[in-house]
Amino acid sequence: MRNAAATSAERIHRNAHLQPAPPTSGARAQCGVAELRGRMPSRARLRGTALTCAWSASLRSLLLAAALSLLVASAAAQTGPIDARQAKTIPASDFAGGAGAEAAVNPLLAPLRRPAWSPHIDDSVSPALRFRLVDAYQLALGAVRTRPTCGALFRRLGAVGEESLAHTVYRGGGEVGACLRPVPAFTCVGCPQTVLCPTFLRLGTSAGATILIHEALHFAGLKERPTHPGEMSAAEITAMVKTSCHL
Repeated sequence: MRNAAATSAERIHRNAHLQPAPPTSGARAQCGVAELRGRMPSRARLRGTALTCAWSASLRSLLLAAALSLLVASAAAQTGPIDARQAKTIPASDFAGGAGAEAAVNPLLAPLRRPAWSPHIDDSVSPALRFRLVDAYQLALGAVRTRPTCGALFRRLGAVGEESLAHTVYRGGGEVGACLRPVPAFTCVGCPQTVLCPTFLRLGTSAGATILIHEALHFAGLKERPTHPGEMSAAEITAMVKTSCHL
């Protein structure tokens, strides 16, 4: 009996070495494979362990994909579907006829527009005469704006000095017609065009402004002799402009 008991105890002790050890943490237990003590594991056990690791990795991938899908679905539910009726469009008024389009186009067209202080000059005016005209025009426009007695010359005729100057079209006369006489410019009563002669180039800015106001008064309706007997002469009108407009 003692021998049988000893044999059983020895067998139990020997089998205890073959039992798998509990899994450990860290690098000693990976993919759920427990460290085996004693003998090396069989090929079948190793194959089964490899299959277990592969299945665990696949399961983790599936779980991760499912979690990401749930997150995306939740975000889409919070945002809501895109409704075409909520999409904002640029109104047509912003492209044509609207305030936005006008504000965008005005800076581009500004250089092409004639400023208020710039005379309306015909292409027949030479470049040299053009520069002299611009200087004289600015002085004349300032005089009718700031000198009450100067503006009064036009008001007596039922006109506005600034408008008479702004609506005048200046043309180049050359050495023909009335420009053959020693006159710097000429026009007719009520005519919107003033012809500038080459003599205008020899005038200073103040004298040129006086002539422009003189001719603008004719445009406003002022008559002159000898064409209209009993009216002031050209020299008298020029003297009146110089005094009233402080030129």
